[in-house]
Amino acid sequence: MVLKYIFMKRILILLACSFFVISSCETDEICDQTIQPTPSLVVTFYDNDNPDTRKEVTDFSAKLIDKDDVISLKTTDSINIPLDIFNLNTSYQFNQGELIDNMEFTYTTKQIFMSKSCGYRTQFSDLSATVTNNWIKKISVEETIINDQKTEHVKIYH
Repeated sequence: MVLKYIFMKRILILLACSFFVISSCETDEICDQTIQPTPSLVVTFYDNDNPDTRKEVTDFSAKLIDKDDVISLKTTDSINIPLDIFNLNTSYQFNQGELIDNMEFTYTTKQIFMSKSCGYRTQFSDLSATVTNNWIKKISVEETIINDQKTEHVKIYH
């Protein structure tokens, strides 16, 4: 009888400990796919002679200045390019065949906490742009706050 009582007591203690261990476990959080990461800059190309009409750039490529990363799209009327989250400017070389224009984008950054599982994302504000005019005739910053990739941020006329 005493052995049965000791055995039952040990089982109850084991069950209680198991309950506390299991209930104290933290659930794995997975980053929600609907939460957008740090957005890229959306650049669209327009006809300089007809400013309301998009115009494709043939033989196009973009390269981060001082880096070897090249975005080669051949023919396109828009491009999404990343901005440097650790600096307040990013410089690109936009090529149309043999013609080269250097573009510098300047901005401020703000880190926004999304969730424990997703971490932080960067929001860019106060966007401005400068360009050397070879094949690019004009540049227009349409949206100074970059917080999504659906909005047209910069228009380039060529």
